[in-house]
Amino acid sequence: MISGCHPAGGPHPVITREDHWIVACCTQMYAGLVEAPDEHASAAGRLFTQVLAFSRVVHAFKTQVSSRSAHTLLMPLTGLGPMRMTALAEVVRADPSTTSRHVADLVREGLVARQPDPDDRRAHLLVVTEAGREVAAALRQERAQLISDALSSWSPAEVDALAADLHRFTTDLGASLAADAAPDAAPDAPPLPPATSLEDR
Repeated sequence: MISGCHPAGGPHPVITREDHWIVACCTQMYAGLVEAPDEHASAAGRLFTQVLAFSRVVHAFKTQVSSRSAHTLLMPLTGLGPMRMTALAEVVRADPSTTSRHVADLVREGLVARQPDPDDRRAHLLVVTEAGREVAAALRQERAQLISDALSSWSPAEVDALAADLHRFTTDLGASLAADAAPDAAPDAPPLPPATSLEDR
């Protein structure tokens, strides 16, 4: 059971650029609500509170399912396929130097291999090995089981409804932020995350 931001005695979860994006999105949304205190805005304000709570749970979830931060990089590599290290850092919204250290760990463990990029022989692509796919599959199963246990009192229809609502929420919020990030928008508008599934992160 998730009871805090990290297991007792365990490492603190890494606060990624994506986490900061979530907070920036919610802060931007809340700022608009203050200016329009109607019934719809009031309901959205309550949603804002739950989104922040969800973000904190996500931190705990990431730490709960894997004690190795490096192993979580296997998810986007198996889901999206081979990519350069810089592209991987952008996908997971993490600092390139931190991603590089984690990739080095994965290579030493034999979970990821570096292969020449056919489009640029000076660069390399990160490719998940068979051993890496086994670790990623185990991590994916661990994530699914943790969520299944947490939602054991929910019906399949309720779980599907939540998934549909979350998809609609992230799609609409992403579209709204994309509009705000247009050339005439404020220069500090938060960047959008890549359109990948949660399993790919």
